[in-house]
Amino acid sequence: MKLNTNAKLILGGVLLAAGGCYSGAPGGADTDEGSSDTDNEAGTEGGESGNDTEGGEGESGESGSDDDTNGSGPGDPPDPPDGCLPGSIGCECLNDECAGLSTCIDDVCTPAPPVPEVDGPNAALAGVAITLDGAINVPDELDGVSVFESLLWAQIAGPDAVLEFESDNEAIAWLPAGAADNTELTFRLTASLGGVDESGEYTIGIMPASPVEVFDKMTYVSDFGATLVGRGSGNTWLSTDLGVVAQIGDEGLLYEEDMTSRVTQITGYGDNRVLFLQPDLGRVMLFNGNNNTYSEFLSMLTSGDPLGTVSSMAADPDGNIYFGCDDGRVVLYDDPDEAEPAITLDRFMLDQVPTAMAIGQYPVSPDIDDGDEGIMLYYGTTTGDVWQVALTGAEVGDGPEVDVPSQYVSLPGTGAVTGIRVDSNRNMWVGKGDTLYLIRRAAGENPSVVREISAPAGLAGFAGLHSPDSDQLRWLDPTSGRVTNLQTYDE
Repeated sequence: MKLNTNAKLILGGVLLAAGGCYSGAPGGADTDEGSSDTDNEAGTEGGESGNDTEGGEGESGESGSDDDTNGSGPGDPPDPPDGCLPGSIGCECLNDECAGLSTCIDDVCTPAPPVPEVDGPNAALAGVAITLDGAINVPDELDGVSVFESLLWAQIAGPDAVLEFESDNEAIAWLPAGAADNTELTFRLTASLGGVDESGEYTIGIMPASPVEVFDKMTYVSDFGATLVGRGSGNTWLSTDLGVVAQIGDEGLLYEEDMTSRVTQITGYGDNRVLFLQPDLGRVMLFNGNNNTYSEFLSMLTSGDPLGTVSSMAADPDGNIYFGCDDGRVVLYDDPDEAEPAITLDRFMLDQVPTAMAIGQYPVSPDIDDGDEGIMLYYGTTTGDVWQVALTGAEVGDGPEVDVPSQYVSLPGTGAVTGIRVDSNRNMWVGKGDTLYLIRRAAGENPSVVREISAPAGLAGFAGLHSPDSDQLRWLDPTSGRVTNLQTYDE
């Protein structure tokens, strides 16, 4: 929850500062320093504090008496009876008025909730899930006081979206898949406290799906003959079917290297490093961007067995890498400092060859703090379906927990899945043939295809589907060698 304050707030119900939570008197009363603190001591200019039951000394330095002025100096507000000054937060109202940022409710001065600030992308594709982000900015004078009892999101305009976690300051909104381009949807976050409501609003537009070619005007890129694209060390990489890899710089191709055999996936890993899968050689190669060197990363398991024909990989939030092999094995590469850094996950024997892999989270919730909770491994198959393995359940060696594979969603048409990408909002994009599928899985529901986006001729294929930035998808058509971008959000 995003609460901006100088101290931690205590939520749920109004927490009133102990006696003397005076924050200024209503009606223009004098607010000179020297008002009561929680021990009922009232020191003023030039005076020393009195005892706990008698008022403090005023400017004359004489001890206070038991009358209403309680010994305060000229112009000072009277000390509150029983340690609570009428008109201040948590105290009785003064002539139905309250000071500062509080409101008189049932004759008690209650702080009004701050107006929420609501943010999100400016626009997004129809059908995707977005995060609605509400910030509650707490003034210093309300430090230590609860500023709301409840939060509630609601949609107030546009075609109907589906809201999840609408009682938190961060919600998920599944935009309607059939919404027309340039349609606007408006959402409202309301903070409530003691019957007082304050709201903030946010409007998002629906943007058209417009795949566009990139790098077509860069030197040598269009003639490179690439069959794969990937992302690593902050840059885009290309590879040919003969295993010649190159990094794309501002002016064209950089760091060209002949790896002598085809590469089926290029993925960034760790600090300025890039991994290359080479199934025909049964190995994974590493490019270290810190010194621009290539070396073998993995070819043997801890057991001494060969890695084998490996064609797909994905890394989880903890840096563990999962390699999918053509014989149905899944190899876990754990921390290299562990006793068994590379092991076969026997529980993972797959009936089909994993053609592409991705890591995602289900369910996405603002309440999830444990990085392992809800982490899923998804993989595409040669038959064109998507399967899943929950990375929770049975322990396997020193690695993360695993479960058994199960089918996640079946896609229409024929052919293999050539790319999978899952973003932080649980949007799953699957490339197959000349179509990009958007898969939705709202909380408590089964996954389903909610949108299909056809790529123009020469811009399909979806080889190396990935996100160069959080608001984009990128892939390569292995037939034409052309690289395509699709904007999914406008931040």
